[in-house]
Amino acid sequence: MTIFKKNQSRNLEYYFSESLQLARKIKLDEHRANSFLNILNCTLKTEKQFPDLFGKKNIVWRLLDSLKGLIGNIIRSIQYWPKSLKEMKTENRAKIVIISHLLEASDLTNKRDFYFGTLAKDLVHDGIETCTILINHCGIGQQDLEQSQKENTIILPRYYHPLREISMIFRLFCASFYMPYIKGKNNFWLKSCLAQFNSQTINNYRIGLMISNLLQKLGPSAVLFTFEGHGWERVMMSLSRKMANHPLFWGYQHAMLFPGKKAINFKFGKIVDPVHIFTIGKITYKKLQKESEFNNISILGSVKNPKNKIVIDFTSRAGACLFAPEGVIDEVLLMARFALKAANLMPKQLFVIRLHPVLSKSKVTKMIQNLGDIPKNFQLSEHTLSHDLERSNWVCYRGSTVVIQAILKGLRPIFLNLSENIKDNDPLPEDLQFRKVIQKEEMLIELILNDKKYLSKENKNLQECIKFGNEYIRPLDSKIIIDKLNSIDK
Repeated sequence: MTIFKKNQSRNLEYYFSESLQLARKIKLDEHRANSFLNILNCTLKTEKQFPDLFGKKNIVWRLLDSLKGLIGNIIRSIQYWPKSLKEMKTENRAKIVIISHLLEASDLTNKRDFYFGTLAKDLVHDGIETCTILINHCGIGQQDLEQSQKENTIILPRYYHPLREISMIFRLFCASFYMPYIKGKNNFWLKSCLAQFNSQTINNYRIGLMISNLLQKLGPSAVLFTFEGHGWERVMMSLSRKMANHPLFWGYQHAMLFPGKKAINFKFGKIVDPVHIFTIGKITYKKLQKESEFNNISILGSVKNPKNKIVIDFTSRAGACLFAPEGVIDEVLLMARFALKAANLMPKQLFVIRLHPVLSKSKVTKMIQNLGDIPKNFQLSEHTLSHDLERSNWVCYRGSTVVIQAILKGLRPIFLNLSENIKDNDPLPEDLQFRKVIQKEEMLIELILNDKKYLSKENKNLQECIKFGNEYIRPLDSKIIIDKLNSIDK
């Protein structure tokens, strides 16, 4: 038992096979939403969702966590209902539906989509009827729509009516008694049963239901959706494929591909798998071709490659050191502690924390203030990503896709190996020589000082890193989707 904890306690790959086995065995759509059956990857960020698998929590905690999520969802739906978005009763039809995400209310005033840019506009310009469905992560209500600049767009309500929410949760709870049995390690099957009504499972099921109901009304020929392996994706595809004339589902790989096993690589059954996968660039295309069970893969590109000219020069300007944590509060606090210590060690250097859009800046600010005195050269960014990248020379990362966008701007990527588990958590290749790995604040200070003295924009490793970025993320090409849609009718 001691050996197990030492060797396996920090790696979800030990349980991935059980998750995959169970996910391929289930038949109920309620089970497809289960968080234990939708393990995205084997990174530390994902592992934190399953502390009971690693001895950090016990099975009683899993039950209490699910009950807490169940009750919390009901309370939040009651609070949300007075301002809730009205469910759309559209009579319009669409050739293609694009599934994207509304991460913060300010995105309502932006005509460009966070993940797909002007793709919908380009399709409409080409005469293709298009509708975008946005998953409402920020909880906007009906009054917030007054400021919206989105066209041909449906925004999902954050919750159902409280009574409908209770009915849905009851279905999920009952489904826990019908989970197919598998023999596994560390009570994996029993814990998956208890997770059948936790907050993440409830959210997955609700989103899948909402989208599939809209698809039935819109009747598209194809659906393009952000593809990572979440439960809502499988619920959406399973329910929609029960329609008489169901659409083709095209998954869009938009996030970083981490080492190790990941949901995006595996087929879970014809009814819940996309028929085609689009990637953001050449590197992820080759990686999926080599590792995944899917054959129909092609490159679409991403709006995250702006095709701008690189103007960075480390020796001629006082660029900031940017920290880009993922949208998890533990990661933010971990990086903030590191950045604060670095800021105190190097008072003339600016250190900037850039929050993921899903996080509340006011809440994070209060938490950081509890860490101690805040030096003047430490900031929580209030600027756009483009502005932060323009003013920075270095980017400290662990799993955020911001690192690729930073590389495209010529910033030096610095992996914070604070958990000493870089093998499973660094999405950049080991042979990318411009990337650096550090464990301590003093190492970061030494690196910054050395770059300021000696690193020029002609540096060979810098140029190779920028080339890598342009292969990892290519500019999005709308014509690829237009041609794909036209081929359906032939």
